Amino acid sequence: MIPFSLVALRTIHPDTRFRFTSPGNKNQALAESIKKRGVLNPLPVWKEEGGLRLIAGFSRFEAACEAGHHRMPVRLLDPNLPLLVHLLAEVESHTLARPLNLVEKARLLRLLKEENADDELLKDFCFLLDLPLQQRLLHRIEAVLELSPTVLDYIETNSLSLKQAEMFLGLSQTALEKFIALAAALRLRPRELSEIITLASDLSREDRDNEGTFLPAHMAEIIEDEKLSREERLRQIKQALMEQRFPWLSGYRRELEELIRALRSPARLRLDWDRTLEKPGLELWLSLANLKDVDDFEIWLKESRVHDILNELFKRL
Repeated sequence: MIPFSLVALRTIHPDTRFRFTSPGNKNQALAESIKKRGVLNPLPVWKEEGGLRLIAGFSRFEAACEAGHHRMPVRLLDPNLPLLVHLLAEVESHTLARPLNLVEKARLLRLLKEENADDELLKDFCFLLDLPLQQRLLHRIEAVLELSPTVLDYIETNSLSLKQAEMFLGLSQTALEKFIALAAALRLRPRELSEIITLASDLSREDRDNEGTFLPAHMAEIIEDEKLSREERLRQIKQALMEQRFPWLSGYRRELEELIRALRSPARLRLDWDRTLEKPGLELWLSLANLKDVDDFEIWLKESRVHDILNELFKRL
């Protein structure tokens, strides 16, 4: 059995530098349990002059404070071992419950640098974090912490990989705020947001501070239009960005629309195409109620006029 002591809450001083999980990610079940039964798992503390230094178990400590508890069980860490060795054990215990996300890994790597962890310890931590011991990669992960709390929250909430998170690096704070607000409004998946950032970045290659200004001026109207589906709103925003990047697209689309109108297709037939012009070909929806509809469609399809217009459409698309 692990020896522990029951101490006054006021004697425990959380060292938040050691916190790698986000304070906002509260475990409601844990909070309820601590409120009813108190802290059952002793907190690891480092004894020092003036009190006890908490290096892990921050969520349990905060839940106990909120519940109004005045005493808490603690486990004194062995002073003969380096503090980072104790942290390694705590991280191992945490990763058994769930793997760390990108932001949590970045926080740990920053702490290891601040504490001047030796190569052997760094190797042990990298093993737990499922990371290769490659300095360039570790620096890239740590660089994620340069982003604002709002962006870090998006990265954590959506479990972004390093490659996905790097789309935010180098963007101005104004641009980041606009992109994150757009992602929240349309519940964008990381891939969808990446496509929009790429389009805006292509428009502003010479001015990385102004990506956000290239979002459509009428974007708010598109987002707030309740008649449009999420997919349609996203399509219209991408389309507007494409037209800014390639002004000739508007005229090209009008020509395609005129060709489709010239087809004078049956009422039960609908033709469309990818408005971003990224995918080739036509999309066709046909609703058939009876054999007469089939005959009418067959007659229409055999008209030479229809054949010529379809041929022109396929050439353009």
